[in-house]
Amino acid sequence: MSILLCESPLCWRDPDTNALQPRPAAPGLLLCWPCRDRLAADLDRLPDICTDLETALMPGSGAGGPVVSGSRERPMPINNTAAYARAEIRPVLVAWIALVIEVRGVRPPRRADDPAVLSRWLRRHVDWLAAYPAAGDAADEIADVRRIAFRGAYPNPVRRVEVGACPFAGCTGTVAAIVRDRSAVLPSSALCDTDTGHEWPMTEWPRLRREMRRAETTPVQGAA
Repeated sequence: MSILLCESPLCWRDPDTNALQPRPAAPGLLLCWPCRDRLAADLDRLPDICTDLETALMPGSGAGGPVVSGSRERPMPINNTAAYARAEIRPVLVAWIALVIEVRGVRPPRRADDPAVLSRWLRRHVDWLAAYPAAGDAADEIADVRRIAFRGAYPNPVRRVEVGACPFAGCTGTVAAIVRDRSAVLPSSALCDTDTGHEWPMTEWPRLRREMRRAETTPVQGAA
């Protein structure tokens, strides 16, 4: 006897950055719930990262970089990584905002020069983005922007220690503990190398250990 299964659309994210077996899209969306939530998390975190990015661009921030002449009297050290990140973030956010404005007919954000404002504006439209035909591109591009901003804002050397497989269902990433110096702007945390939404601050490491142990003992669906 054959069993008829109701077909549902698959998540539209790039399969190279998704799970090995594509997940079904969430009801009414073209992204699965993990990808939709990751898109929302990236937009939630971008404002704070962008604020710290501005700090990293300030002379004397300790970010390093070659010395260039800001004036004849006082040369200013420029953080090239932060400057590159600042230049890359805004065009991506503006492009997606322009799409939302054109299709939905909504009002633009009040300040088009502030990436933090742009991120918050897009966050209010995250479910619409997740249902748009280019939802996968939106999720991937905003994740890339978040990674670029992160590297620019927090250039301090860190120690990276792998701790095991990501405990999120369907995620194939590896979690690493990122241990930063106490003088660093960002606190130590544990990060997944596949999904930027999978992150645990140091205060939640005991919970992470419990989740990893639980995932290790949970049978994989479809396994013999």
